[in-house]
Amino acid sequence: MAEYDVAQICPNRHVANDMHIDFPEFNKDFCEKCGEKTITQCPSCEKP
Repeated sequence: MAEYDVAQICPNRHVANDMHIDFPEFNKDFCEKCGEKTITQCPSCEKP
């Protein structure tokens, strides 16, 4: 288990999985609320 985890969100700031590393089985390719593609890194600086 990681000390800190990474959230998986969509560009509209909906949380798809708040524990992307520890529970990858709950990761989603697309947001269930709005259908946008989910991300785990900042699109500007590429940091988690």
